[in-house]
Amino acid sequence: MTTEFVVVRHGETDANLNGILQGQSDVPLNELGLRQAGAVAERLRHEHFDHIFSSDLSRAMVTAQTIARFHSVPVVGLRALREWNLGVLQGGRWSDLREKYPEVDRAFREGSKETKVPGGESLSDLYQRVADCLDELADRYEGKRLLLVSHGGAIKQMFRHVVCMDIGEFSRMPLTGNTGVSSFRRIDGQWQLVSWNDTTHLRDLKESESVTF
Repeated sequence: MTTEFVVVRHGETDANLNGILQGQSDVPLNELGLRQAGAVAERLRHEHFDHIFSSDLSRAMVTAQTIARFHSVPVVGLRALREWNLGVLQGGRWSDLREKYPEVDRAFREGSKETKVPGGESLSDLYQRVADCLDELADRYEGKRLLLVSHGGAIKQMFRHVVCMDIGEFSRMPLTGNTGVSSFRRIDGQWQLVSWNDTTHLRDLKESESVTF
């Protein structure tokens, strides 16, 4: 039995553009992000989805709802698909991280799984939350095709779970662009990576390289 997942990162926000760590703060899409959401919606309009799930943060929900306009499927918000909870770092600049929180910066760069962001999650916490969500959805909706809309940091953990990558490889995991489309499937309990970060629908739009969560 095969369960298919199409995974989309949300559209661009001003925080993405300006190198600000969003985490679980609720930051809206900017003008380009809304256009990116429209482009990925057009790209997926003829796809079939049995269910659509999204992080309940607005930048993901608006992206998901834009896609859902072409499908007779409601968007269900899931907290488990939220971005990494970055606690006290949320709202700060990525460029200031090394000076203000050197231990956390080192954990980001080296993939230290147990270093907990003050007031937030460790990398291990994030991975477990996202991996449990994927496995639960695959079990509950076996044989179905699901669309998930989430965030860069969370989607990196999906990649890690699907390809069985050690957490120490975190810094070398491939990034996803805003509204990048990836796909996974689980066949008889075994995960497979099908495609990663396809952004061809953005060829007529600006596409920025954002590394912020």
